[in-house]
Amino acid sequence: MVRYKIVATVRSLIGKCPNGNTVGDKIEVARGQVTGVKCPDAFNSICPTIFAMRYGAELPWLRDKNVALQQCPDPEHCVTFEIRRDREE
Repeated sequence: MVRYKIVATVRSLIGKCPNGNTVGDKIEVARGQVTGVKCPDAFNSICPTIFAMRYGAELPWLRDKNVALQQCPDPEHCVTFEIRRDREE
């Protein structure tokens, strides 16, 4: 099975994230490890996309099958993540 390294990068946010996310912060999922999570609510909201993409799913609504945009659920401090995958070595 092909596995992919996933990097979710904060691309934008509204106001100031109460959990400390800032533009440019990264969450990485590779080789069974997850690093960079500052907010469990944001991670839980992007987690289904991360793991689908990690194991090769092709989501039909994406223009580029290797890049997705997704937001955390907090409407007052909404953080937008760019989720990108690359083949694991």
